[in-house]
Amino acid sequence: MISLLVLYAFIGFVEWALALTRTIYTIKHNMLVVPITVVLETFVAMLVFKNFILTGNWMIAASYSVGSALGSLVPMIYTARKSKQVEEQ
Repeated sequence: MISLLVLYAFIGFVEWALALTRTIYTIKHNMLVVPITVVLETFVAMLVFKNFILTGNWMIAASYSVGSALGSLVPMIYTARKSKQVEEQ
């Protein structure tokens, strides 16, 4: 069971990292990457949602949420560091 919760956390991490990556590519007007990330995000989220509905296991939702939070935090930290490096140059 623990391995499944880690898997759901990883899925949440990947999905939110893709969402923020999509936002960055939208800003940069890269219209090739944007639709691909939207499809991947939606597919992954619906798999988790389906499993949550079928099992009613709130630990799935909790681990997915923790992974999602980390998935949104990591790209933001990376972007902030990269911006700081550019400003210093």
